[in-house]
Parts: sequence; C-alpha cells; structure tokens
Amino acid sequence: MFLTITLSIILALLLLVLLLTYKIGNTYRYFVVQSIPGPRPSFIFGNLLPLWQSTITGNGISRQLEKWTKEFGSVYGLFEGFRQPRVWVVSDIKFIENVFIKQFSSFIPRKPVALINNPNEKNPNLITAVGHSWKRHRQIMNPTFSTLKLKDMLPLMNSCVTQFLSKLPTNIDFNVYAFYKRLTFDVICSCGFGLQQSSSSTSSSPTIISKTTYEDYFEKTKELFSTDLTQRWWLRLTVVLGSMSLLSRMIEKFIRLADSLKRYLNECEILPLKWRMKFVELPRFWLNDRVSEIVDRAEIDDSDGMKRNDFVHILLRALKKDSESGSMSYGEILNNISLFMAAGYETSSSALAYSTYVLATHMDEQLKLQMEIDDVDFVENGLDYDSIIRKFEYLDRFIREVLRMYPIPPQVINRQCEHDTTVTDSNGREYMIKKGDIVQPDIYSIHYSSDYWGSVDPYIFYPDRHLSIPPHTPSFLAFGLGPRHCIGMRFALLEIKLTLIRLLKNYTIVKSDQLDEKWNINEKRVITPDECWIKLEKR
Repeated sequence: MFLTITLSIILALLLLVLLLTYKIGNTYRYFVVQSIPGPRPSFIFGNLLPLWQSTITGNGISRQLEKWTKEFGSVYGLFEGFRQPRVWVVSDIKFIENVFIKQFSSFIPRKPVALINNPNEKNPNLITAVGHSWKRHRQIMNPTFSTLKLKDMLPLMNSCVTQFLSKLPTNIDFNVYAFYKRLTFDVICSCGFGLQQSSSSTSSSPTIISKTTYEDYFEKTKELFSTDLTQRWWLRLTVVLGSMSLLSRMIEKFIRLADSLKRYLNECEILPLKWRMKFVELPRFWLNDRVSEIVDRAEIDDSDGMKRNDFVHILLRALKKDSESGSMSYGEILNNISLFMAAGYETSSSALAYSTYVLATHMDEQLKLQMEIDDVDFVENGLDYDSIIRKFEYLDRFIREVLRMYPIPPQVINRQCEHDTTVTDSNGREYMIKKGDIVQPDIYSIHYSSDYWGSVDPYIFYPDRHLSIPPHTPSFLAFGLGPRHCIGMRFALLEIKLTLIRLLKNYTIVKSDQLDEKWNINEKRVITPDECWIKLEKR
C-alpha cells in the first residue's frame, strides 16, 4: 500500500514536471515560429540571467541590448522569465514610429513592473496610469507645461540658478554634479510645488513644512535613484513569477506592509528615542507618505483666494473638480507629486552633468557656445523666455547632441500591446504582436546608427548633424516619442538651457585631473555618471 502511494506521488510529480517543461518550451517557441531571432532562453529564467549580470558588471541592461542587436539585428525577441510578457527589442525606426505614434491606441501602457510600474495600482500616477485614466491624467497636467506657464515659472527658475551660481567654487577641482542635483531639486520644488528654503531658520536643514524638512525630501529623493530595486531578490522573484501574478501581488503587499510597519516604528513615541528612525523605509513609499504635507500646505495657500498655477495647485483643482479636464483623487495627487519630485530632479541634473563633461573635454564646443551667448544682449536676471528659446540655436543643437550620445531613461521608454495587431518595419515586413507583448526600443543602437545620423561618425560629438534632422524624429528618443512622450520635456530643456547660458556667461569650464578617473557611467533606474569633476575659471 505504501509503495503504491509513493509511486503515485512520484508519477504525479513527474507528470507535473513534464507538463511544466512542455509549457515553458512552448512559451519559448513564440519567436521561433515567427522566424524572429534572439538569444537562447534558459529554463525558468528566459534571458534574465545575462540581463541581471549586466547590472552587476556595470555595463547595464541597455548596453546588453545593444550587444544583442549587433548579433541578431534590428528586431529580435527576449523572454524575461517564462511568465512575463514577451519582449520585442527594436532598433528599426519605422517599427518604432508605428508603435509609438501611428498605432499608439494599441500600445498605450508601459511595461508592468511590481512596485515600480503597477497598472493595477489603486492610485496611479502619470507613468503607471493606462487607458482612460492616463488620458485624464495627461489632460489635467498639460496646462502645467504650457508656454504661458513656463514664462511664469522662469523668474523662479532664474532665482534658483542665481543661488546655484553663488555657491560654485572657483579655481579648485570639485564635483559639479552634486551642485546640479541640488539645483534641479530646488527648481522642481520652487516651480512645481511653491516650496522654498526658509532663510529664517537657524538650522542647517531649514524646516519649510510641519514635520519634514526640505533637506529630508532632498536626501530621500537622492536615495530613490541610488537604490537599485531591480537588484533586490524579492523584485527579481516577482519578475520570474510574473510581475502581475497572484504570488507577485502578494509579495508586493507584504513589502508595502513591512514598510508601513517600519514607518510606524520610526514614529512611535512609545519606543525609546534611540530606537526611533532606525528602520530604513523604501524611499518611494517614504516620499508618497510625506508629500501629503505639501498638499496640505497648498490647500492653506489656496485659502487666500488667489489662483496659483504651479503643479500642485493644478492638481488640487482637479481634486475639487474645478478642472475642465476632469477630477483626480487625493491618492493620485500624492503619487504624482512624488513622481514629479523625483523625475524633475535626476534627469535634468544628469543632462547638465553630461553637458558639462562634453564642455570640459571639447573646448572648441565651449568656445562656440560662449561666442553665441556673448552675441546676445541680455541682463542675466532678466533673461526672457522668448530669447532663451529662439536666440540660442547652437545651444539647442548642442543639448540635443548631448542627449543623443548620453540617453538617460531608456528603460521607461517602452510600450505594451493592448490587443493583437500587425506592425510593419522599414523593409515592409509585417510582425504579429500579441496582446501583452512589450516593445522595447534599443536606444543606444538607434542613437549611434550611421543610417539615421548623417555622414559624420555618430560616435563623434557633432551638434550640426541636427540641422538636417527634424526635432521629433523616431531616431531621437531622449524624451520618448508620440502622445506619451515626457510631459516635462519643455520644462527640462528650459532649465538646462538657462543654467548653461548663465554658467558659460560667467565661467570657463576646465577639465579636472580627476574627471576621467571618476567619470563612471552606471545604469540603475536611469543612466547617470558617478561624479563630474571640473574647475571653473572666472571669465
């Protein structure tokens, strides 16, 4: 009897293993039956192991995709585990144009990732929202970045740049990237949320709201990007299990619950003081919880009857259903505020660091920009919006070339198919994309392709290549493409241009002896340098 039961269990387990093997094998035949090339997947993990390995070696996922493109061509397939959506890695710009623009209605969502980009989140933000929810978010937020609103923000932005310039050391080597991070954080807080450091505070971290200091927000926002969640074992487990699977949702709920417990213990007045604040909260949840103070402050500001048009007040009007574009829940407002605080900080500071690196290593480019800046008659604190946008044409091309050679957020520039459809590439070949499939552009291969960037070697810094290339070409993906491109693009470009104009008006950037040694580019959530060491000489 015992032997019979044992054999039955063994046979059942063998049958289960065979069924699982068949299912996984059948899953991995998806691209083979369509004659789509790609790296060979491993059992259970698909192509995840080399992608994870790339984050450890320092090359990064984007460089690994570029390496595979050289081997398999402009369209190939990947598997991020056997339960995740299939991934089409594409460097054919006709294919990308069809997905991101012409057939956008079939590719509205981004790739789902547990804890980072969960489309089932109760209170989505602009990144995680899909379908009608995304359209509503976009319509409500669009006025924040209109030309009129950017003109209103410019004096605040100028004030932040003035403060930034006053803190810069001269004639010594220093890491300017740290100063850029503070600048871009000050700009997003001032222009987006109406927050300023209090000059009346006697502490080094001036309190600007009831419980949390300005410095706390800054440190947590820095931590958000220095912490690579993709290397956490529990997040990798959700990828293997399927980001939206039941088990992954349970893991996500457990992580959120654990973080809530940490927050409770950190604030618990019963515990001895020396035990409080010892439990490290995930920065994303910390920000989501604390930004309620920003909203509360904004509601107090609204009590005087003045109509303010910064980001948080526009969202508040949507909460009160005073917005023509629709309403927004309180939870959605909190998630969007923490999103913009983070996004407005890291991407712009990285772009400024890359620009500075190019200026320090290409003195001829720096001279051209200084000549253009000197030819425009302006008072620094009185720089107007129209002059910045229209009178610095070479600076425009310079920034676009920097962002071409140093793309910053490639991992968020992707789309998920919402229903089966056919997409055509540049050669006229048709591809059947199934519901749930992910389309991931290989940005490095696109940005460095001689087919798209003229006769000058794309590995050479050459801003004038953009004279013959339209600004919204599918071959330039620094801000995404199509209706879901970066909503803050014009804000970011204005901030970058204003900073570089005023910096080069006053200083010449000199390469530090430490620049090459400490200039290491790493990919975590975004692609950023470690440090940018220069010396400034007064002009």
